Order: sequence, then structure tokens, then C-alpha cells
Amino acid sequence: MKNKTISIGNSEGFVLVAALLIMLVLTILGIATTTNTSIELQIASNDKVNKKTYFEAEAGAALGTEIIEQSFSCVAGFKETDATNKWADLGGTDIRVYSRDGDYVLYNNARSTSAAVLASKIGDPDKADAAYPKSNLKTSGTDDEETGYLYFEAKTMVQIGGALQMTAGYEGKGKSAGQGGVAKVIDVYSQFAGQTESQTTIAMGWRHLVGTEDPSACQY
Repeated sequence: MKNKTISIGNSEGFVLVAALLIMLVLTILGIATTTNTSIELQIASNDKVNKKTYFEAEAGAALGTEIIEQSFSCVAGFKETDATNKWADLGGTDIRVYSRDGDYVLYNNARSTSAAVLASKIGDPDKADAAYPKSNLKTSGTDDEETGYLYFEAKTMVQIGGALQMTAGYEGKGKSAGQGGVAKVIDVYSQFAGQTESQTTIAMGWRHLVGTEDPSACQY
């Protein structure tokens, strides 16, 4: 009988297995790194879009105050561009102002609205007072891309220190008016719809002192 010797130290094939294991680990690391980079790029892109939308809405609120002041200065109202659809494209700009009750002098007759009614208007382009840029406005039934809408609500209020006191004529005091004056207080809501369905709405208040209008400053 012959004895058969078995060697347990044979390492044939080990290098191939080790190489395959290393390649597997490197592949997993590569996939994880690529996925993480892709996610980070998406986060950065979304953050950029959201910030752009926010600053566009903020700029829109400032634009709204300029439209308000121009409205007060333009005694005859803005020049109508489209008599059928009732809007005025402010000359030399990309801004469109819609007619309010058939009148482009938007704030001479201030009207107040309940919070519920106002909330129902914001977000509805058909109820906006102005839009920008008008070159981005789409036809009915399509989504807007990178478009801002402005909504205004105004009320008239007596300033602090403003009052009217009337006394009996026989007292010889007649009547006198306080010096606070009267102001139109306008709520400006600026809503901007950006890319990837991002949207920002900013609300701010603007106070216009009645009597400070300057017709010579009307540009539209």
C-alpha cells in the first residue's frame, strides 16, 4: 500500500480570488461615491433654484411698490395695450398690468378684502393685478415657467396724529384738522413660480401718503 500525501499549503488560485474581492470592493466604493456625488449635485441644483425663486419674488415685491407709485402718479391711468383682454403693457418694460374693474388707476378707489378672499386670489393668475416677465406668460391650460404675479389690496387710513375736531360754531372755535394726514396702505403679495415647480410668495406692506402724488413722474 502506498501512502498519499496531501498538501494543505497549496495556494494556487488565491491571487485570482483576492483580485476579484478587491475589484468588488472598489466597484462598490465607486458606485457609492458616484451616487453620493449625484445626490449632492441635485441638492445644490435644487438649492440654487429655490434661492433664485425667493430672490425673484422679493424683487417682485419691490417692483410692486414702483407700480403702485406710478399708478398714483399717472392720473389718467396706464395706457391700455389690449382693449379686448384688458391689460396694459408698461412701455419699455416686460411688465403687464391688468385692469381692475375696467380701470387702470388701480388704487385711487381703495377697496379692502377679507383675508379669506385675498388668500383665494393669490396663486390664481387670472386674479393677479400684474405679471412679469410678460414674455414668459403662457396660453391658457399650460404651466407657467419662471413667471411672477403681483396681487394688491389697499385700504385708506388716517395717520397717527390725524383727526378732525368740530366744535359748535357759537363757541367761536370752528373746526381744525390734525396734521397726521391720510395714507393709502397697500398689501403687496409677490408670487414667483420658478423651475422644477419651485414657488415663493412674499408679502409686504406699502404706505402711500395721500397728497404726495406727482403727475410729472408718470412714465406710462
